Amino acid sequence: LLVVDGQSTSAVAYDGLGSNFTAVSAPEGVTWTHLERFDERHLAAIGWRVAATPGQNPAQPEMQAWITVIQVQDGTMTKLQSVEGPLGSVHSTASFDDGTVLVATEENAVLVDSDASTTSLGVRSSAAMLADDGTVWFAGSGDSTLMPRWMDGTLDTERLASPLGLAVTSAESDGHRWVLFGTNGDGEHAAMVLDVDQNASPLSGRGFLNLMFLVVGTASILGIASTWWRQSTV
Repeated sequence: LLVVDGQSTSAVAYDGLGSNFTAVSAPEGVTWTHLERFDERHLAAIGWRVAATPGQNPAQPEMQAWITVIQVQDGTMTKLQSVEGPLGSVHSTASFDDGTVLVATEENAVLVDSDASTTSLGVRSSAAMLADDGTVWFAGSGDSTLMPRWMDGTLDTERLASPLGLAVTSAESDGHRWVLFGTNGDGEHAAMVLDVDQNASPLSGRGFLNLMFLVVGTASILGIASTWWRQSTV
């Protein structure tokens, strides 16, 4: 798990009884926000730092993803390597069955291996979902008419019958359904529920994105989130 201590974050491993644990701290200037597993002995601690972009505004510095590979052996955690990720803040991470980890920001998405090597997917997004079949779906901006997907090592796109219509701020998924939270074009709180097991016809009312688009108040959005959390933990 990740622990925040003042201005720093640490990854902590413990034996399940709370009696023995070890911790490693994030590199200087890095804030870890996500923790994913490569395999039984390796973790990816994922976060951000201020990008070293020349000429950027110091009052509004650009963010860059940062990934650290951590080895866990005999209850001891050791930082092995760190690698720069794409520019932007991390909005989605996920672990694949083959031992790679997805890191997605607004500017790009990469696949990271336990040896800290990376593969750029070359896709911008506001949210990403790893489906149970291994496909990664990416949501774009509210006016986007395309929905990229990474499948079997190839990036392609599904054309939407109409713009997405939602400025995504957060998302939840159980590998089958994708719930996107955000605001619509009028600035109202909205949520979109997508069934990615049916991928025939994006935004057409049947098949993939056979969705329910909700324009509701904050209380109702919180109700949807609460219901989703209860269902996903059953």
